[in-house]
Amino acid sequence: MQCEQVRESLPSKTERAVELATEKGASNWLTVIPIKEMNFNLNKREFRDAIKLRYDWEIADLPAMCTCGDLFTVDHAMVCRHGGLIIQRHNEIRDLEAEMLRMVCTDVETEPVLQHWGRAK
Repeated sequence: MQCEQVRESLPSKTERAVELATEKGASNWLTVIPIKEMNFNLNKREFRDAIKLRYDWEIADLPAMCTCGDLFTVDHAMVCRHGGLIIQRHNEIRDLEAEMLRMVCTDVETEPVLQHWGRAK
């Protein structure tokens, strides 16, 4: 009963974050062995940020403006095409697929980096 009262007192976005965090399997990432070769390791800052994202807590050291000119928020960072997170997620999937294909094929290549994000032309 007390748990429901606490949930109902939360802002809707925070309530949704708590709901997702309590789903079955949502805490598995906290029990994974931090194997560096498989990118299962987080440094201190990444771990702190992951916990804050998980519970929709404020991340204090975010920039005010995005490189695209919009206000920078966590939600904006997840969808902005200039900030690099979309490209980073794409590259992680690309690299995983390439690594798996290399186990069975000999001629697997990934596209070369034409320009690193964050650098000016």
